[in-house]
Amino acid sequence: MIDNIKNSSNQSADLINALIPCSDPRMIQFMKDSFLKRIVEEMKQVDPEFFKRLKLCPSWLNPRDYQLLAHSSNTISNGLSELEGFNSFVKYLGATETQIDELISNINKSDLSILGCAQLTKQSFQSYLSNKKINESDFLNLQIIYSHGQRKSIAELRDVPHLINFLTCNTIH
Repeated sequence: MIDNIKNSSNQSADLINALIPCSDPRMIQFMKDSFLKRIVEEMKQVDPEFFKRLKLCPSWLNPRDYQLLAHSSNTISNGLSELEGFNSFVKYLGATETQIDELISNINKSDLSILGCAQLTKQSFQSYLSNKKINESDFLNLQIIYSHGQRKSIAELRDVPHLINFLTCNTIH
């Protein structure tokens, strides 16, 4: 299975799809001893470190923009992540979703869609305001806000006083 995840061809996707349980993989541990339970437990033991290093597209970001941002050999291709049940299965095996702080270094260098910018704006604001996974300087310089057809950072928008006044007035009323 590990070789098929690394390969991620159409044939690999078909093989992996055949191995994905039809039910929630977390429920397998409560099943009576069966072939399915044994094969899943064996897959979990083959190379646990591989699955711990494996990074999935976060649920809050669309796969296209994730592929532009994630420049790691430990990320999953779009073809595999689109298989029904794949993400929950590899999470059960040990994979984790990529966090916003792991994507920051590539945001300003990538040709993101408007949807991706909106998703990143929401997540970066939440992250910054709630748990400070993003430092203030990085946060202010992320070019994730569309203004007049161009991506801008908060730092760039602060230099446009009439825009800030407009935004302030609209949020007050």
